[in-house]
Amino acid sequence: MKKRPLIAVSPSWDAGERRIQLLESYMDALVRNGALPVLPPFGDFPEVLDDFIDRCDGLMVTGGEDIDPAFYGAETHPACGPTVPERDPLDKHLYLRALERNKPVLGICRGIQLMNVALGGTLYQDIPSEWETTIKHRMDRPFTRTEHAVDVLPGTPLAELVKKDTLLVNSIHHQCIKDLGTGYEVMAKAPDGIIEAVWHPGYRYVRAVQWHPERLLDVTPESDLIFQDFINACSC
Repeated sequence: MKKRPLIAVSPSWDAGERRIQLLESYMDALVRNGALPVLPPFGDFPEVLDDFIDRCDGLMVTGGEDIDPAFYGAETHPACGPTVPERDPLDKHLYLRALERNKPVLGICRGIQLMNVALGGTLYQDIPSEWETTIKHRMDRPFTRTEHAVDVLPGTPLAELVKKDTLLVNSIHHQCIKDLGTGYEVMAKAPDGIIEAVWHPGYRYVRAVQWHPERLLDVTPESDLIFQDFINACSC
């Protein structure tokens, strides 16, 4: 039997309960596509986290609360949502160590934002008050349906993967990339110009999307393709 690649998954953090937590859909997407997901310890354990990443074949940076604006040198916008400052440095540490070791990385929603600021990028803290658009980027439930289209840029890894120039996606965010972090290139944008997917050509495999493909596995075939592509990279 082929060995499943071991995927480190960044968890959410309930500071009040001191509890690590993760939505089931992230685990399901990885298991369904042939991987074995594992969670890291939560806290300031740099040597332990380094050992953890060394033992894993790849890293998935998941969604969650807003990133603390102080983390990327910005003042807090009045419409910035709840933050979990304990999580930001943990995710950044895991991500930068994965880059140092050239491990494949996939970012989802908050993940694309964290990966961007980790390499010097910035964020729009609230799309409705900072970007003129008619697109509903923070959709209503259920999230297991598509909300708007994204335009896939030709010649990018995403275009090569999905063989389409437009995708239908869900959308559960009110923040997004403003200034790109060092080395990133855009793979997809919403029709209003908001960045929806990026990659980094300086590493073996670094991809991130602003939507939630893990919630669309039975809705769009491209959602499974995103995880299959990532897990294949982790298996090499």
